[in-house]
Amino acid sequence: MTTSGLSISTFRAFVLSFGVAATVLYYLFQIQGVSGAYFSTVVSTLALIIVLFALGSLLLSLGGGPQQFGFRFIFIGVLFTTVGELLWLFFTLNGQPVLAGSIPPIFYITTYVLNFLGYLKISIYCKIRIKEFLGIVLGFGIFELILFTLSRAINPTAFDLVHSGYVLGDGLRMIIISLILQMVIIYQGGLIGRYWLSIFIGNLFIIIGNFISTILLKEYNSYTWPFPLIDLIFIGGYLFVAHGFYGIGDSIRLAQRKIVHHRK
Repeated sequence: MTTSGLSISTFRAFVLSFGVAATVLYYLFQIQGVSGAYFSTVVSTLALIIVLFALGSLLLSLGGGPQQFGFRFIFIGVLFTTVGELLWLFFTLNGQPVLAGSIPPIFYITTYVLNFLGYLKISIYCKIRIKEFLGIVLGFGIFELILFTLSRAINPTAFDLVHSGYVLGDGLRMIIISLILQMVIIYQGGLIGRYWLSIFIGNLFIIIGNFISTILLKEYNSYTWPFPLIDLIFIGGYLFVAHGFYGIGDSIRLAQRKIVHHRK
């Protein structure tokens, strides 16, 4: 199946413009407090919609096949995160605690599981190198342990039951990021390898954002400084991921056009 769409250069320019605009607005208006909650949710949701658009474009380009199932899982995972963002805002504005067993964290934690299943399916299809993968997992596992230890040492009160779920989710993300790095290695030297690198960087940003928000949980939940900076890290992560997915789809469309042209 061939599909038309924005060129990767146009999409890249759009993503870059969105990131710059979000950064300028955050710092120009010093957005914090309740207004910050509104603005943050809107910008984060828009960034996630960009990711969904990129994934949807990629799924249309694939048009079926075993790889599509993996990307479908990831698409649903991003959709869960988007719903979680909106529910987080609803609970916050109604004065209900979000980290005390409420609904939004369930959506975030479910996202980790869906993303793990998606990336695992893609990696199995691409025949990752098991020995290298296990070595990378070990390295990132040590990195996660260091982050967890530092988080508990700096802010031991942050780890209620729900937040511990995030930590376990970040453990899954470490496996995910190991799978993504394997994809970078498999496709190294080509355009698709660069796009997987973009997805890798995006997930790394999200892990860093989670780590900082854990340490500064009180400030993050009260929408005070450095809440805007943490949110920009998350948004940057989403945009890197969107660029990577759209780029993979664009590469597939380019290959399809070449095949069609060759047949003519």
